Amino acid sequence: MRNHWLIVGHGTVGSFLSSRVLDAGDRVWIRDDDPRLTLPTAPDVTLVTAAERVSPSSVAVCVPAQAAASVGEYLRSSVEGHPLIYDWTSASPSAKVHSAGPMAGTWIDVALLDSLDRTIDRPLLSISGACGAEAATMLSRLGFDVAVAGDRVGQAAGVKLTRSLFMKSLEALVVEFRAVATGLDPAGAAWLSIERSLGKIFGEFADVLVTSDAAHAGRRAAELRQALSVAADQGYSTVVAEAASQVLMRLADLWYAQRPPADTSVPELLAEAQQVFRRRAS
Repeated sequence: MRNHWLIVGHGTVGSFLSSRVLDAGDRVWIRDDDPRLTLPTAPDVTLVTAAERVSPSSVAVCVPAQAAASVGEYLRSSVEGHPLIYDWTSASPSAKVHSAGPMAGTWIDVALLDSLDRTIDRPLLSISGACGAEAATMLSRLGFDVAVAGDRVGQAAGVKLTRSLFMKSLEALVVEFRAVATGLDPAGAAWLSIERSLGKIFGEFADVLVTSDAAHAGRRAAELRQALSVAADQGYSTVVAEAASQVLMRLADLWYAQRPPADTSVPELLAEAQQVFRRRAS
């Protein structure tokens, strides 16, 4: 029997997931009054409004973290039955627990652990919740690799925050080093040496980090601050990640002021980023 998905939010994640659902031969309802990306026009896609009551077999919440609380209210008022609810938001563990509320038994905490800014065949997910095994089977069918973190909502969000301590720090290091190196080593021999040591895949991913930083540095700085807070609550001091959060916040201010077009090249972005790291004359 074909599944019928309700996808709430049609940004990067919602669009990606809807394409996976359609490729699997299932149907999609999309709930988004102001979709950030163009809606698919396939016959198995229907746009629904807040006033419509629907009975999906699965629900995916793909909205920004700050909108997650209102989605829970919408689901309780407009969704019939007891579908599994996949929470793809980047909210904190405690916020995900709050969003689940009385629906915690069917709420699946989903943490996307691979970037959708580059092509990847089977993105890695961490999930948690009482129905984790059932959810893992469904998500695997849609073309994801799935690691079950536990049976409680919030555990997968904790995994994503732990990952952020490394990945967001790596992003800050890559952008900082490459921006500074364009001035210190215009011929690029230092970066060439690093690419030769770490491999072509790393070099390509480093370009992704630069371009995606220009679009998402502010959000990633906030996520890293959240990860630092969770680590501190557990008694850990993460000095490198703390410094990286400052770098990302400074870059976020730059990109907000410059607003570079999406097609700006990596060398152009690095040239602009240099000003963040230049010492001001006294």
